[in-house]
Amino acid sequence: MLKNLNSGIFLVILSALAYSLITVILSLISSSLEWSNYQVLFVRFLIAGTICCIYCYRSILKISKDQLKLLSVLSIFYVLTSIFLYIDINKSGASSATAMLFSSPIFIIAFKSLQDKRLSLYLSATALLTTLGCILVNYSQSFELSFYSFLSPLCYSLYIWFSGKMNLSGDLKETGILLLNSALLLLVFNFSSITKEDYSLLSMHQFSLIIVVSLLSIFSILFFLKGVTKIGATRSSIIATTEPIFAVILASLVLEQYSTPLQFTGVILIIISNILIITKKTT
Repeated sequence: MLKNLNSGIFLVILSALAYSLITVILSLISSSLEWSNYQVLFVRFLIAGTICCIYCYRSILKISKDQLKLLSVLSIFYVLTSIFLYIDINKSGASSATAMLFSSPIFIIAFKSLQDKRLSLYLSATALLTTLGCILVNYSQSFELSFYSFLSPLCYSLYIWFSGKMNLSGDLKETGILLLNSALLLLVFNFSSITKEDYSLLSMHQFSLIIVVSLLSIFSILFFLKGVTKIGATRSSIIATTEPIFAVILASLVLEQYSTPLQFTGVILIIISNILIITKKTT
């Protein structure tokens, strides 16, 4: 049990690190890349899913219909999270949208309270603490909220919640199918944005970074799915909020965007909330 707990925590932290690397790399190439966010997301999902499926094509041929249905449900919530996040970024700004995305532990606790009316204040307080930490880390003077500020964390919470409840193994095969399903759904939801906009040629440097981002997408989903099967949705949702910590560190090292006292306070709150949830006996 303890071994599963430790390995699950480690996997979710690795997933958060991979996601923060994706954010930083995309920040590096966004100014020179003429593609829209949806184009980058579609190509990223498509490349990553294709790599996974080619690598384990034999096992994919044996996948059951039930597994496909479960992964399709996860893909819907994963894509909706991305779409609502980008809409919120355009309406409220990147800082506000990112901060609200990581309020997902509050929704997870709400889902859990529907099943367990005796849910302790301990978990609720931990979820609020980590959400406050994420807001402080991403806070800016232009902090605003829109309707989509609540839709993106809701969909992200459903993605985490069902990842923990479904009978998935969290392997490379499932990761590949989830990514390909996500690419297909993104194409359906944003057909005009993805197909009608110009796909300008990439430089070798940009193409290399897109490949790196695609590989990191595989690792972020693979590690998270594997981790959530070991430690459950509640722990995973809070431990996943370590992503802003990694983002702050990487931004200072790579982008030379140094943290403020407010961000440092937020980092401390996130660390405290993670310690509280790791030491609490829950799923």
